Amino acid sequence: MHVGLGYSNRSEKDAFNKAIKMLKEIGVKTNSISLDKYYSTKKTLKLSGKETAVYVISKEESIQNRI
Repeated sequence: MHVGLGYSNRSEKDAFNKAIKMLKEIGVKTNSISLDKYYSTKKTLKLSGKETAVYVISKEESIQNRI
């Protein structure tokens, strides 16, 4: 199992895009990815490829699980 995480003080989206780019450059294939609703746009989903299972975590579910 491999886990990837991106973080940036300026922009989370920028960190995400750089992480995806780096994975493609080094040839890592992504089997699955979990995204929150802010990263579940069609443009972002196209970055993952057809062979990647995408799980979208809604913000409402995340809040309910903390209570």
